[in-house]
Amino acid sequence: MTILGIDTSNKTLGVVIGEENQVISSYYSQASKNHSETLMPAIDFCVKENRLSPKHIDKIIVAKGPGSYTGLRIGVTTAKTLSWTLGASLYAVSSLACLAKNSQEKDKLIVPFIDARRGFLYTGAYKYENNQLINVLPDQYISFDEWLDVLLKQEQKLVFIGEEYGKLEEKFNDLSESTDIEVILQPSNPAVMLDMSCLLEKIEDVNEFVPTYLKKVEAEEEWLKKQQGKEVEPQSYVERLS
Repeated sequence: MTILGIDTSNKTLGVVIGEENQVISSYYSQASKNHSETLMPAIDFCVKENRLSPKHIDKIIVAKGPGSYTGLRIGVTTAKTLSWTLGASLYAVSSLACLAKNSQEKDKLIVPFIDARRGFLYTGAYKYENNQLINVLPDQYISFDEWLDVLLKQEQKLVFIGEEYGKLEEKFNDLSESTDIEVILQPSNPAVMLDMSCLLEKIEDVNEFVPTYLKKVEAEEEWLKKQQGKEVEPQSYVERLS
């Protein structure tokens, strides 16, 4: 089975081609945030590098979020389009789980994070059981301070992993002075997507599949304020404009 993995949830773009759990080609780049221009050429490169054609792809895995709104829409839309076109099955996985999978700490609580600005972050908590990564605290949008209270109640050693601090560096520095933690800064290796079977979600209705944003975009929040007292359809603002 030939598998295509796509992760555009953060600044780094990642693509992988695999046969089952074996990586045969991968690509990731931190050079540009313009994933709309880079993603399809990256997929084309990985496919042609192994003298394959798109029709060989049987399964597509896409990082569903949370993360960059624009990046997620590009990745998910591309994955859906390829799934329709090629007749390939579509699976989704948390972008935070992909980050967590880059750590092999077996005796610590792995805490992936993405800066969500204004002292908030996208985060969750994961650990290994029987060599399989599992989710123990759900992915969420939460303030750094509130999340820290939740984590300290777990009474476990902590390893944070993210692509960059963003605007959270000062908070992490303060935390490091008072708590024994490990922080790993690195982009997610797209190859990890081939070894996350316990965390994959099969998408049965490709047409209805949308990214997991966890937080409304600022434009939607402002729009909702203006709609107070009016009847508003439950469909999200982002999807309504697509």
